[in-house]
Amino acid sequence: MLEAKKDKMAKDFDGIERRQYVRLSKENSVRFRVLSDDKTTALTDWIEAKTQNISLGGMCINVIVLSDEIKNVLEKNRFIEIEMNLTPEDDKIHIDAERAYIKLIGEKKWESSTKLYEMGIQYVNPPPSVIEKIREYILKKYLEEYKEK
Repeated sequence: MLEAKKDKMAKDFDGIERRQYVRLSKENSVRFRVLSDDKTTALTDWIEAKTQNISLGGMCINVIVLSDEIKNVLEKNRFIEIEMNLTPEDDKIHIDAERAYIKLIGEKKWESSTKLYEMGIQYVNPPPSVIEKIREYILKKYLEEYKEK
């Protein structure tokens, strides 16, 4: 009986999970701005994006880039400041983060070129209160999904 459970688990999970934290696949509005390497100066205005997933260690976001200037800043600079509401009722949370990767996932040509990027984000020294809010949010969403099944 135990062997059957192990075999089923092996079929359900194909591969090695390298992430430290579970990621919740959830689309959420977020905005960020790119910071200088010393994190003292904002190099862009706030840029609107959507989360693809979120965890206690980071998130993946999708961002539409309309100008080459913004694209160059995103590709060259890795520190960002994030601002978001986990739910409409919650206060905004602020997190300093580091871009782990950026990749082009789509491109449209209209009057000007529009590019859709996916960015992997890793939090940098997040306040414990912010991590607790994210933990509560993820747990609540997982429980809601579990109840629906």
